[in-house]
Amino acid sequence: MRPEVLPVIVSGEQSAYALARLMHEATGSRVLCVSPDPIEAITRSAFIDVHHVPLHQDDDALCATLEEIRDAHPDRIVVAMANHDNFARFAARHRDRLGERVVMPYPQLDVFDAVQDKARFSEICREQGIPTPADTVVDLADPQEGQWSAPRVDLRFPVVAKAIDALDYARVSFEGKAKVFFLDTQEELDALWAPLRAAGFTGRFLVQELIPGDDTCGVSLTSYVDSHGVVTLRSSARVLVEDHDPTAIGNPIAMLVEDYPQLHGQIENFFRAVGYTGFANVDVKVDPRDGSHYFLEVNPRMGRNCYYVRAGGVNLMEPMLADLVDGRSPEPLRATEPAVYSLIPRRLIYRYLREPGLASRVRAVIRRAGLHDPMLNPEEGDVRRAVVVHLQRLNYYRKLNRFYPRPEGLYF
Repeated sequence: MRPEVLPVIVSGEQSAYALARLMHEATGSRVLCVSPDPIEAITRSAFIDVHHVPLHQDDDALCATLEEIRDAHPDRIVVAMANHDNFARFAARHRDRLGERVVMPYPQLDVFDAVQDKARFSEICREQGIPTPADTVVDLADPQEGQWSAPRVDLRFPVVAKAIDALDYARVSFEGKAKVFFLDTQEELDALWAPLRAAGFTGRFLVQELIPGDDTCGVSLTSYVDSHGVVTLRSSARVLVEDHDPTAIGNPIAMLVEDYPQLHGQIENFFRAVGYTGFANVDVKVDPRDGSHYFLEVNPRMGRNCYYVRAGGVNLMEPMLADLVDGRSPEPLRATEPAVYSLIPRRLIYRYLREPGLASRVRAVIRRAGLHDPMLNPEEGDVRRAVVVHLQRLNYYRKLNRFYPRPEGLYF
């Protein structure tokens, strides 16, 4: 019999609600949200309680908060999660301090560091024969004070530039800051470095050759690797539409669940090579010119879009709970039922589907299986919450009209 579980979600944004819903459905327990100011979809939820904390808690303060929650529930196992890299690193650093009654499904610190470092990720992939885009590293630290100059890169333009350590990059602010930069020429790339250095950023950037293709050339893989290194959950989906707000670019907001066994097989070689355990969300890009694929990064967490796994037929919390709470290794699960996950209205999805036959395929799946949005939960009865969620969905018309009014790039 499973010990009683207290699910704790350490954040209060939209993806936190998805985690809370999954944990509530997997355990039947009420969920505790630890956040200074969660969204109304959480505060007005029928099954979430809020534990308010001060803004910008440091690691010691968050440890103290979780210890307080743990000690207030001596007969329960606390399962603590959040869907951002800060918490994944926190979990890796402080798992021992919090003890056996606080479980957190993230990799160990050395593995986290190897995955979080995008240059190291590319290096490991090359060692394992896993395809990644051609790249180079630009180090913005001065070799000698005042001597830094922009290097020429031996890559084919256009290129993509992104911080190797996302947490380091999150600490700086400057006009035009984006999660990822798309640059057409060497001159555009050279112009990126001055505002970064002026903002105090002296870390490293990974510059990669851009794999052409619109949003529908993206693939997301989600896995759970248990404490024995066995992959007990495998799911994947084709991206239909991404968020194009510069602060959130690359986050899928509509996806079609599909099976990609070859891609799973390759990334599982990576997991074995680094000793990976916990949840992993992997971004892959398919080159529309020849169908070849390239692995872009591993996120050491479930992924903001993880509810698509539930749409595909499996609650991804079940193999994790079996591993970390029950202490058993279940038969591996495959979430491969055709389904459409979407945070946006279906009419918006079709605007971006140019590949012949793709829109009709998506329509057929929606007719058969419906549209899966974690925020649209029949268990919720609060009218104000329903209105807020509806307005959030409609707001994507404004966002996409501003940042991505029409599809761009090649399609497969």
